[in-house]
Order: sequence, then structure tokens, then C-alpha cells
Amino acid sequence: MANVSKWMAEARRLEAAGDLSAAIDQYRKALALQEQTTGAADLSLYNRIGDLYLRCEDVARAIASYGKAADHYEDQQLYSNAIALCKKMLRNAPDHAPAHRRAGRLSALSGLEADASASYETFARRRFDHGESKEALEALREFVEVSDSDRSRLLLAEYLERSGYQKQALDTLYDLWEARTQDSGNAAEIRELMLKIDPSADPKVGSRRSDPPLADTQVDALAGSDDADAEAASVPDPATTAGGEQTEMASLTGELQRVLDGLDGDERMRRALPIIEQLIEFEPDKIELLQKKLTYALALGNDETAIEAYMALGSALERRLNSFSLRFLTTSSSTGSVASAIHVESRTAGGREDA
Repeated sequence: MANVSKWMAEARRLEAAGDLSAAIDQYRKALALQEQTTGAADLSLYNRIGDLYLRCEDVARAIASYGKAADHYEDQQLYSNAIALCKKMLRNAPDHAPAHRRAGRLSALSGLEADASASYETFARRRFDHGESKEALEALREFVEVSDSDRSRLLLAEYLERSGYQKQALDTLYDLWEARTQDSGNAAEIRELMLKIDPSADPKVGSRRSDPPLADTQVDALAGSDDADAEAASVPDPATTAGGEQTEMASLTGELQRVLDGLDGDERMRRALPIIEQLIEFEPDKIELLQKKLTYALALGNDETAIEAYMALGSALERRLNSFSLRFLTTSSSTGSVASAIHVESRTAGGREDA
């Protein structure tokens, strides 16, 4: 793995020198060799490469890099990590429709029903408003399959009715009405929805189910053969507003707390680290977050992330404390380690002392 260390060190040197394209090439070489020799890769490198592409204003390649990391996290059932990357994609490309659908699926698999519903609804609304009813219905069918929730069925019925498929919408609502009736749940609201679509469709009068539930192939046939442009959308994304950022920060904080409360050991740190990185994007000078990132990265042996956190922490302290100055002197070409000098300036004497 000597070449990996060499390329990583060279990538960091190039990045520090501002040659971002060359740094990306070196990181990609290191990543490819890791995958070739070990069958696995340091997934933080995908994130790092994505960040560098963003700095180069190449959003498309950044999104692709984040997506690859999300693929690997999903394969490992590390859904929280993959969701964090979906959110990162959407902050930088709010119109990237596939990320909305993917975030919905991952949230449903994680049992985050409210988040799943919001993501699927956003995807369906955007595709429907863009004339892509086939994609909207396919996604909502997927939502029903992965969550089997009342909310997923209500959304599917809503968009079936909006797409002009009243019978299929009523069949979907009838199944939900019947299930709630059997479970002694509140079926009145479902009946009201059915009567709103068709005043003669009273489920109390008799079964409306004459056909099997709408299958995926039927959705294709009903919705036609639209050619979907999954990248395009026109509805403003709430996460781009100040209120949206506050909501996302609250969501990330809650997600982090669930990980910290529910797990321990390496798994806890592995799942928490990408969430912390997402929070740092909102609060880049928050010392507590930077300290946690550094601590977890060191404990997990993630040298690249540890160095990044170390440098960011030094810069944040420098901005916050007038008496603090961190100077990075050398970067080892063989190990990639960073040597630094910390200087503390006396507030009274004005001199400088090495600490």
C-alpha cells in the first residue's frame, strides 16, 4: 500500500498548494488502488473528492462522487451515512431528483417515516409538475413497498387521482379503509377521501375491489412511456432557505443523538462521523463539532479526515482566540503526516512564545 500513501501525501500537498484538479487525480489513483488491492475503499475519499469538485465548481462530478459513497454505505446497510450524503447532494444541487427519491427509500429502510414521506412527496411533486407522472407513480409504489405505511398509501392514492386514475386511487383507499376498519382505527377520514373522489364510492355500501392491486407493470402502462429527465425540476427546495437550513440542522442533530444513544464502540463513531461532517458544513467554526470529528477520525484510524479536522480546528481557534496561532510547517511525503507549531501570543507583553 506504499503507492496509496504516496498518492495521498501528494494529493494533500497539491491541495494545499491550490492545484485542486491535480489533487483530485491523486486521490482518485489512491482510491482505485485501494479498491483493486483490498476490494474496499476509504469512503471518506469519495466525500473528499466531491468536496474538491465543488471547489472547482464542477457540481455534476461532485454529486457523482457523493453518490458512489452513498452506494457503498447503502450496500453495507449504513443508511444514516448514505442519507447524510443525499442531504449533502441536495444542498448543492436542490434539483437533483434522484437524491430525493433515494433519501426517501433510505429513510424508510431506517424507520424514519416522516423523513421518508417528505422526500418521496418532494420527488413525486416535482416529477408530476414536470409532466413525468410515470416516475412519480413508480416512486410512490416503491414507498408503499418499503414502508407499508398508511402515509405511503395515501400519497399513492393522491397522485393516482391527480394523474386521472380514479378507479386505482379508490381501490388503494378502499384497501386502507378496510385495514383500518378491521383494526378498529379511524377509517372515517379514508371514507371522506373516497367520497370526495366519487360521491357514489361509499365503502360502507360494499366492496369496491374488483381487480388485484395496481402492479408496477400496470403503472407503466397507465402512465405512458414518458422519457424522464431525472435531473430537472423547477420547484424551489425549502432546504435552500434559512428556515430550511434550521430544519435540516435540527434533523441532523436529532439523527446524531439517536446514533450516540443507540450505539457504542467503533460502529457508533463510524455512523456519527459523516453526520458530524454535515453539521460542520452549517457551523464550520463550532469547536465542539471539530473536536468530535478529530477524536472519532483518530480513533477509527482515518488519517485523511483526522488531518482535515486538525487543520480546520486550528483555523477555527485562530479566528476565535486572538492569542492563538497555528502554523503548519511541513507535510511528510512518505506518511502524509502534518507537523505544526503552536504559538501563543502574550496579551500583555505582545511577545510570542512557543508552546
